[in-house]
Amino acid sequence: MRNKKKIIVYGILMLLIMFFIYYMSAKDATESTTISNGFADTFIGKVLSVFPSITGEGIFYDIRKYGHISEYALLGVFSTLFFLELKIWLPYVESIALCFLYACSDEFHQLFVPGRSGKFSDVGFDSIGYMIGIIIIYLFVRHKNSIIKSV
Repeated sequence: MRNKKKIIVYGILMLLIMFFIYYMSAKDATESTTISNGFADTFIGKVLSVFPSITGEGIFYDIRKYGHISEYALLGVFSTLFFLELKIWLPYVESIALCFLYACSDEFHQLFVPGRSGKFSDVGFDSIGYMIGIIIIYLFVRHKNSIIKSV
């Protein structure tokens, strides 16, 4: 039985994540770098206060890529929950397809943003993210079902 409230909530959360990804991708190169570097400076400051021996110039690049992964992990989670509640076809396949197509459209969109470029490698990072989110939900559902069967 479909839970309409859950469908609406998961759908809204999925769309909010998609909107956030689009919003961040629409920022020109200077603004995007400023936001990423500001987050990185704060994050690095916190990490260095705990682990003062960590160094590396590539950390700003890494943080940008972790941003891709975390945004798309959330998209993977909420799209999978949405499709599981809809119970139409194959929720995991639907979620993979939606996330992949959105990642491709996001990189295509960036071709038209000043100073930005669409990179297929970023689709790869996005794919890592949404697959993590989908796998988390898959494992959760599987664990939940095994508990139900054992009762």
